[in-house]
Amino acid sequence: MRHNVGFVTALALLGACLAAGVSPATAHDAPSARELVEQYVEAIGGRDAVEALRTRVAEMRVVTDLHWDRHIHKVDTLTVYGNAAGEYLVVTRTADGVVLEGFDGDEDWKIDVDGSVHGDAPMGPRDYWMTDPQFPIKLLTLFPHMRSTGAETWGGDRVWVVEIDGDESHRLGFDVETGLLTRLGCHRELLDWEVVDGVLMPRRVVYSRKGGSSTYVLDAVAHNERLDATIFSLAK
Repeated sequence: MRHNVGFVTALALLGACLAAGVSPATAHDAPSARELVEQYVEAIGGRDAVEALRTRVAEMRVVTDLHWDRHIHKVDTLTVYGNAAGEYLVVTRTADGVVLEGFDGDEDWKIDVDGSVHGDAPMGPRDYWMTDPQFPIKLLTLFPHMRSTGAETWGGDRVWVVEIDGDESHRLGFDVETGLLTRLGCHRELLDWEVVDGVLMPRRVVYSRKGGSSTYVLDAVAHNERLDATIFSLAK
């Protein structure tokens, strides 16, 4: 799923990144985007280890803390089912009810708490870290127009920056020291890396938002569970 961002919007988003602590690139001999992805895959355990993960079932909490006109603090719980084919089902339990989001390989869909059905779920490639167990080895496919632009300091961390889809506001950050993918754009940070089933993965992902953040905390993760393919379809 791609988004065409206008020039003014792109400038605004880039300004937000700079305000968040992103400094201009200074490295001139940066690894290529492909090399950075390969280093990342190697750092988390290697291609064979990632390819061995065929399905994922994860229990998560989403802690949202916002300071708008009034302080908003809420905790939703998620159960995520996904496979290496890219299919997924996300069950979100909120104070208002349950939201279902899915993709069956052809169509994505969403059912809101009021039962209304939408034919286009809002989840995009930068969210697939949670649903696709083989997300790390698919980066070059998910983002086919990747370009390495050098090293920058984002929020105090030194990262190799990769521009995706020719848009300076949509960028990935690979930690210079570890090779890990630590940023999915300047507002999404992957933290607390732990080995799960032979692969290093983040157990906490922070989505910065205006006035606060939403933090995904992975409480339990299991791979290669048997999943019924019908759960991914709206017409199940």
